[in-house]
Amino acid sequence: MPDKSWREYIIRHPEGLADALSGVLFGLGCEGITEEEGAVRAYFPEDADTSAIDEAISAFVGVEYSHRVVEDQDWYAGWKEGIGPFSVHGLYICPPWKAEDCHPGPGEKLVMMDPGEAFGTGDHESTVMVIGLLKGWAETQDGIEGKRILDLGTGTGILSIAAYLYGVKDITAVDVEQKAVETAGRNFALNGMVGKVRMMPGSINEAGRGYDLILANIFQEVLLELMPGISSALNPGGKVVVSGLLIGQEEKVLDAVARSGMKLDRTKTSNGWVSLTLSA
Repeated sequence: MPDKSWREYIIRHPEGLADALSGVLFGLGCEGITEEEGAVRAYFPEDADTSAIDEAISAFVGVEYSHRVVEDQDWYAGWKEGIGPFSVHGLYICPPWKAEDCHPGPGEKLVMMDPGEAFGTGDHESTVMVIGLLKGWAETQDGIEGKRILDLGTGTGILSIAAYLYGVKDITAVDVEQKAVETAGRNFALNGMVGKVRMMPGSINEAGRGYDLILANIFQEVLLELMPGISSALNPGGKVVVSGLLIGQEEKVLDAVARSGMKLDRTKTSNGWVSLTLSA
C-alpha cells in the first residue's frame, strides 16, 4: 500500500459482535481490520465520512469507540501479522509473507492469499459458509466439476480459488472495484490459476448469462439491486448462494427473490450472519 494517513477506529464491543461489526465497517469503505480481545481496530482513508461511520457503530448495543489519524507504519505491519494461516473446509489459507510457516494438514489444499485492499481472506463467517456449501456440493455424487460458476463481487478471489480447487473448470469472476480486480488477479497468479478464471471488471450485466451456480457474497443493498439480473443470468435448474447478510436482513432480500421468480431452498446461519441458497 502507498504511504498515507489513515483514520483508525478503536471499537470495544461485547462478546460475539466482532464479525458483525467487521461486515458493516467493510461496507462503509474500511480497508483493513485487526482484532484484539474485546475490540477491533478498523482503518479508513483519512477523509472517510466519519458521521456515517459513527452512526453505523452506534447502532450496535454496548459498543464504545474512538478514532484518530495514524500513519501507515502505525498499523500495516500489525495488520499483516494478524492474517493467517488458518484452515477452512479442507483449505489451508496462508499469506505469502508467512510461506515458511505454512504447514497444511493431511488432505488440505494450500491457498496463498494476499488480501491487499480487497475483502475476503476466507475467515469471515459469510465467506466460510459459502466455502462450506461449495465443498459439500463437490463431495456429492454429481459434484460441481462440470458447472459454470459466476463469482459475483469476487473481492480477493477466495471463492473462485475454492471452487477451482474443488474441481470447477469454468469460472467467471467480476468486481466493480478495480482494486479487487487487481488483488484477485494477483491471488490467481499465486495459486497457479492464470488463464484458468475469466476475471473482469464489472457486475452482473458484464458477466453475461448461462450460469449453473452464482456466488454472491455481498451486502444487502447491492443484492437488492442485482437480484433481477442474477435471476436472468441463471440457467434453468441453477442455484444462487447469497451471503454477506446479517441475520434479519434476509427478509428484504427474500422479497426481491420472490419478485425475480426464484425460490428459497436453504437458509444457513453462523454467528450472526446468514446465507441463502436459491434456485431458479
